[in-house]
Amino acid sequence: MTRALDAADNPYAVPATSLAPTFAALVDAARGARLLAWLVDAGLFGLCWIPLLASPWFSAWFSTARASAVGAGIATHTLLIPFLLSVSAIVALFGANLWRLHSEGQTLGKWWLGLRIVRCDGRHCDLGRSLGLRMLLPAAIALVPFLGLLFVIADFAVLFDEDQRCLHDLFADTRVVRA
Repeated sequence: MTRALDAADNPYAVPATSLAPTFAALVDAARGARLLAWLVDAGLFGLCWIPLLASPWFSAWFSTARASAVGAGIATHTLLIPFLLSVSAIVALFGANLWRLHSEGQTLGKWWLGLRIVRCDGRHCDLGRSLGLRMLLPAAIALVPFLGLLFVIADFAVLFDEDQRCLHDLFADTRVVRA
């Protein structure tokens, strides 16, 4: 006696579910959350400049130490130390953001707020697309006199469109969703 194979018994049947998220399953990030994530990222980079901006304080502090150090034959460079601290903090933060973008599709600000960058079809956005089309291309356009200012304004103004995607999202075919 033979019985008909149903879908559960058929080893050659197409799987009923897929592990990849679909476009409909992803929920777009709120505009306010995207703005807050951008402010967190910008604030972190701003904090990296504190050692260099505080260099007059460092200069005053080192000037008293310099008098005793010069007598001992030790040369101190008062602006070099804050500069190196700022540069190393910026490089470390940039590296952390690149690592997060590559592994999870998130900057530190997006990670803290539970957002991530994906391709429009829901796939992971690779580092080249994130770095090249979402960051470097808009930054290069923003450096063009007059046109750059208009581009920056338009880039964020488009966020208030129905699909909530900035111009850099359109360039890279990405969207920001809740993680």
